[in-house]
Amino acid sequence: MRFCWCTIKTKEMEKSREFYGGFLGMRAERSSSPAPGTEIVFFSDENRMEVELISKEEIPEWQGECPVTIGFRTDGFDRLLDESREKGILDLGPVRMGKDMECFFIHDPNGVKLQIIRD
Repeated sequence: MRFCWCTIKTKEMEKSREFYGGFLGMRAERSSSPAPGTEIVFFSDENRMEVELISKEEIPEWQGECPVTIGFRTDGFDRLLDESREKGILDLGPVRMGKDMECFFIHDPNGVKLQIIRD
C-alpha cells in the first residue's frame, strides 16, 4: 500500500489554488470537472506527493463531514474491501471514478475518511 494523495474539500477554490500554488509553490498537475458545478485540481510537490482540491457549488452533503480524505493505492484492494465490509467500516463503494480508477471509502477509528484505490 502506498500513500497517494490527500483530498481537501474547499468552499473557495481560487483561494485554495493561490494557497497551494502561490504560497506553498506546489505545481498544478491536472484538473477536471466531473459534474456540473464540481471542480477538481491536483497539486504536487517536488516529491510527487499530491493534494487534491475539490469544490462544489452546492455542498450541503459536506456539512458535519471531515473536510479531509486520505488516499491509498493498493494491490490488496479486494481483500481490504471484503474486510471493510466485515468490520462495518465501508462508507461507499466500490465505485468507478473516471475511466481508470476504482475505489471505495472507509473511515478509521477517528472518523477520518480513507479512499482505497485499486492499483
